[in-house]
Amino acid sequence: MSEEIDIVYLWCDASDEAWRHKKDEVARRYGLGDGTFANAKFRFVSNDDLRYSLRSLETFAPWIRRVFVLIDDDNRPPPWLDASNGRLALVRLGDFMPSERLPCFCSPTIEHYLPRVPGLSNRFIYANDDMMFGRSVQPSFFFGEDGFPICRFAGRPHRPDWQPKNDYHAQIKRAAEVVLAANPKPRRDLANALARLPHHNMDAYIRDDLAEAFERYEADITATMDYPFRSPGNVQRVLYLYEALARGRGHYRLARAGTGPGRLQWLRNLVRRPYADSLQFVRAKWRLGPSMLARWKPGLFCFNDTAGITDDDRRWLRGVYESMFPRKSSFEK
Repeated sequence: MSEEIDIVYLWCDASDEAWRHKKDEVARRYGLGDGTFANAKFRFVSNDDLRYSLRSLETFAPWIRRVFVLIDDDNRPPPWLDASNGRLALVRLGDFMPSERLPCFCSPTIEHYLPRVPGLSNRFIYANDDMMFGRSVQPSFFFGEDGFPICRFAGRPHRPDWQPKNDYHAQIKRAAEVVLAANPKPRRDLANALARLPHHNMDAYIRDDLAEAFERYEADITATMDYPFRSPGNVQRVLYLYEALARGRGHYRLARAGTGPGRLQWLRNLVRRPYADSLQFVRAKWRLGPSMLARWKPGLFCFNDTAGITDDDRRWLRGVYESMFPRKSSFEK
């Protein structure tokens, strides 16, 4: 595929006092304390993940055309980021989101407006700033030969009546309900996707398709957008992967992320090269991350900052990042 591909990051930094004051003021208006799930520290803290994600990008995916960093109107960009780099575009939320949706501290809401980002290529990759490239990948890792995105899902299948464990799962289930209502007899790929969770890493999209899907499901998507923080009723962006599969404009893939114990996994490891599409490390698995990365050589990986992660853990992770990606990227001053 010869079409140019961009990448989009969503970024914020709670150490910026002006931005934090604005967020905290809005949170108090809605009765949200610092310890609440929607306003927790781990949602907004910066551990310089973006710096190392860009280093991993330049090392393993140099074919990406431009990098778009989406940032709140009142948040200062990272002091190390070289805004003069011609491949970099800093885009404020007010440049592409409706004014009635601002201020917004809810990434599931912001993600629905990605098709409006000025200058973004029609085919693009979306990433959180803590998502990294783990080995050399080509555009074919994200898009098929026909140009349609590869839609990755992982984990064990669940029943249609599964109960969400947290707000994140509730948002995924809400997206599934919305698409299933419009596709009561889902084709095989969509049925497979609805039975699993997304792989929680970088995903590929077609901008025009997202815009069409947003228009199709706008009433359901915007129903909870008046609330500026996360809520269980948010429609997660996995809706766009479901919709791509429903219309035959995406390719279902079961992401190779199985690195756990068990006889079946051991037998699989004997007959195939140990590599993974993507790996996610949560809480206690953080410390296992370096050895698993060395063994499985994932295309993508993510150390997910969640409740229970301490500042000591974050300092440790900075050391891991620095050992993996010691060379500055062209995006740094």
